[in-house]
Amino acid sequence: MEKTRWNKKYLAGFLAALAVAVPAAGITFGSAVMESFAVQQVDTGRSCSLTLGVGAESVYAQELAAVSWDAYVYRIASMDVKGACTAQEGFEAVTEKINGAEELTAQETEALALEAAAVVGWQADGSWEDVKEPDVQIRLENGTGRADGLATGIYLVLPKDALTQTHAYQFQPSLITIPRQLESGDWTYDVTASLKPEQKPRYGSLRIRKTLDSFNESLGPVTFVFQIEGTDENGETVYSNVAATTHSSAGTVDAVAERIPAGTRVTVTEVYSGASYELVSQGTQEGLITADQELGMTFTNTYDDGLVPGYGAVNQFDYDEDAGWTWNRLDGGEQE
Repeated sequence: MEKTRWNKKYLAGFLAALAVAVPAAGITFGSAVMESFAVQQVDTGRSCSLTLGVGAESVYAQELAAVSWDAYVYRIASMDVKGACTAQEGFEAVTEKINGAEELTAQETEALALEAAAVVGWQADGSWEDVKEPDVQIRLENGTGRADGLATGIYLVLPKDALTQTHAYQFQPSLITIPRQLESGDWTYDVTASLKPEQKPRYGSLRIRKTLDSFNESLGPVTFVFQIEGTDENGETVYSNVAATTHSSAGTVDAVAERIPAGTRVTVTEVYSGASYELVSQGTQEGLITADQELGMTFTNTYDDGLVPGYGAVNQFDYDEDAGWTWNRLDGGEQE
């Protein structure tokens, strides 16, 4: 049986993003257990290893086993033979809080990991442009990855997003200490930690290009309306919306539908073709939405010698996870 200790107390639920907890700097034990631990010193010259992975018990294990991603690892503090730690440059404030704490809650530990991550340039918005090069980079393939030749100390672990065709799996910054002390008082220098992913949908977009090859100026602007229906791989509707273009001359106007879940098969139907304009292209088209890509479809109409105006506006209702339902009036896109 292994016992996890952080500073002077047990730390329940240590590391929100790591399933395995480990001890850290300034470890002090109560008198009842001091004798069994005091004789066990850290071998600071020993080569250590860190294995990261997604546990088989994770509901996302199978999907993540099919992709590869990287984790940045930074040594933020060294460790002496007694388990006390000294900060690396830039991490003095974080290490001081760890060494000086009587007890750290899971929330406080998460906050310290975020503070350490900010030192290396990580931002909560997911941008990696300003993140410093890591001391070690672990490549995870088939759900696991390993780094050898590590020195003893506290490490900051920053996994990048793991991307599948339809989802992004995100991981919060975490702190982990190498080596880890067991109930027996022995130290284990080969540490394994399980990442806990948070699943987020990926999105793509749809561009509808509406072309008029002829136009009657005397009838004024004309509006065209498109119904967009999207289903997932099981045939369930996951997206339903309308788009519109308004034209005041011959040429092409685009309408763009954003944030359609990746993997959605969309069917687009021109449901209103302006009273005096005839559809000369296919009226219903299908395609697959790909993450971070734009799917394009083109519809073409021509003036049919009618004399009925066909201008209008479309009421569009969009749902956002944060803002809820919002209303938008679609008067059409921009004329080219």
